Amino acid sequence: MNNNVINSDKLHSNHRLPWIDVAKSFSSILVVMTHILDYCHLQIVISFCLPAFFMFSGLCFSSKISFFDFLKKKFRQIMIPYYIWGLIAIFVYQVLGRFVTQNDIIPFYQCIIGLLSGTAKSGYMQFNLHLWFLPVLFVMQLIFYPICKTIQKKDNKKRLLLSVTATVLLTVLSVTLITLNPNIVLPLGIITALKLIPFFSLGYVIQHTALYTYKYDNTPKSKVILILILLVSLPLLVFLSLKHYSFLGIRINYSRDILGNIPLFFASSLCCILLFIVLSFLFQKSKILIYIGQKSLPLLLMQKYPIILFKNIIPFTSLYIKQNNILVVVLVTIIVISLCLLVDWIIVKYFPWLYGIKNKRRTKNA
Repeated sequence: MNNNVINSDKLHSNHRLPWIDVAKSFSSILVVMTHILDYCHLQIVISFCLPAFFMFSGLCFSSKISFFDFLKKKFRQIMIPYYIWGLIAIFVYQVLGRFVTQNDIIPFYQCIIGLLSGTAKSGYMQFNLHLWFLPVLFVMQLIFYPICKTIQKKDNKKRLLLSVTATVLLTVLSVTLITLNPNIVLPLGIITALKLIPFFSLGYVIQHTALYTYKYDNTPKSKVILILILLVSLPLLVFLSLKHYSFLGIRINYSRDILGNIPLFFASSLCCILLFIVLSFLFQKSKILIYIGQKSLPLLLMQKYPIILFKNIIPFTSLYIKQNNILVVVLVTIIVISLCLLVDWIIVKYFPWLYGIKNKRRTKNA
């Protein structure tokens, strides 16, 4: 077998590759930090971490089961938590929202419309805009299922070529939609999913390369190579992302399809992905990062509540966050993640139905 192509039938065994969990942890941590920060240059730079989240989702994608079983599984894993946590958010928003926001509280029935529509572009997801990514991820996986199914029928040598071809075609579609920017609102963030799906597809491409199962040997030579890549990719990310902002004039808003300059957007996103991959190899033995990466979904589901606490209710942290005090922001990020992990442990142990799981035994495979 070609050393550059990995047999995809072996990709999705029960064995988790540590570097993928570590990479997911970096993207999740920075997503949380992005929501904590008030507008500043650092927020502009790290806002490009979100495409990496979709890329790592594509990296773990598989379509070995029938479409009906696949649909049921993904609906249970993604949409059931979306609806459950959306209803929780609506309740909190309706009861306590007026105390933490200066905006008008939208009526309950409009919140329900927003929840069912599954898109922030409806204007009715003020109860928790952070949840927009779940329907988008669900749609991405449904779109990619037939593509993956077709590719898996081919032999190993053709799989890489076909997955690259699919990524190129999806990128063309994405660029076309970003350029035309159709003023239509479709349910479940379908347009947003199509604009960001090249990153998901890129993750699937990596499945069929040696990078997927690359074993970092931790030798001085390997460390030097990774550090050199790090020293190039990080300044390049900063330069490209700030240059992107100078073209756009406003911040990127993924949920509302505001992506700005196309070449700079894709270039900045790819630099961020490369940065996470390098960091994941350097820290792949970190048990804390591996654990956080395995809990990326709970983090993204629950982050809003402690963030509101620190940004809008506690005077001390609220003041310093508004000033973008980096030490306070980092400390709050650590506390927010710790609180989410603690609540996740309680939920997994006593209330797994909050994740759409019927019993504890299925929790590990969710």
